Parts: sequence; C-alpha cells; structure tokens
Amino acid sequence: MIKIWNVNDYSKIPPDKNDWSRRMNEIAALAKESKRRNHKINFVVKAFDMISDCGMLTKETVENLSNKNWCDSNINFGAEIPPCKMNPLGGVLRKEGLTMWDENNLRYYCPLAELVVPSDIETANKKALKSESKLAVNCNDIFYYISNDWLNVNNARPTKNNFYFWIALTTKKACGKFWQ
Repeated sequence: MIKIWNVNDYSKIPPDKNDWSRRMNEIAALAKESKRRNHKINFVVKAFDMISDCGMLTKETVENLSNKNWCDSNINFGAEIPPCKMNPLGGVLRKEGLTMWDENNLRYYCPLAELVVPSDIETANKKALKSESKLAVNCNDIFYYISNDWLNVNNARPTKNNFYFWIALTTKKACGKFWQ
C-alpha cells in the first residue's frame, strides 16, 4: 500500500461531533486489533486521515512527531495507560535520509527502493525485505515515513492505544474550533 498525506491538507473536516465520534470509534477498534491482516496499516491510515482532516497535520506536528523525546513524553496520557516508547528507533515519523532499521527490524513504512542508508539497504537485502508499503507525510517536498511499530493494548508497549488517545484529545480540540 502507498499513501502519502500532505501537510496543511484538511479538506475533509468532520462536519460535527457525531461524525468525529464515529471515526474515532473506528480508530479505537483498530487500536485493539491484532489478528487481522494489515491491522497496523489500517490503523495508521485511519489515524493519519483523522489528523490530516482535522487540520492537525502541520509543519509543527511533523517536527514534533519526528522527535523521539517529544513522542515518548507527549503521547502518553492517563494513569491507566502505561507510558511507552512510540518506536524503538525514533519518533512516530522519520525524516527521509535517516536510517529506518534498528538492530531487529525495519521500523518505518519505507519501501526498499527508498532506503538510502547503506546499512539499511544491506540489512534489507540480507533479510530479503519484500514489503513495498509506503506510508508517509510530505512536508515541503520532504518525506517523513510513518512508524510501523504499532502494538495493541494487550502489549507491554501499547503504542496504538496511546496514539489513539493523543489523536482523540488533539483532534477534538482542533475540530471544536470548526464546529463553533
């Protein structure tokens, strides 16, 4: 799958709180999913569609989501949700030209043809990487690849759940401005 979101493209703002709630319920269901094929990709697509549609996909958001420390500190809400690292390598987003692999896995939806770090290419070839999925944000003609490290609520590092709550809080506030 290939899907690219552009910064400042928010043409599908949820028209009211009911539509926003319906869409957030879909994302919540995907945050719990762990068995169905492509559950991670489906989660990412719905989540980033909501972020974009609500006007939250800005240069500032891209910079924040690309900062591992910011992500690990700010995408953790509530005592009932264990804080966690959003991605072992970097932030939720990773700027093109940087390494996309850690010692274990490819950590971003970056296709083999777009890997540029020699060690990434070597590792991808050794592991016979077959994934050609590209999920990215385009910010001023620079791609920021989206993390593929999404774990459900039953995991010790529930990244999907924590990201869902961050989206719910930030998009509700942003959309509220349009609904008034």
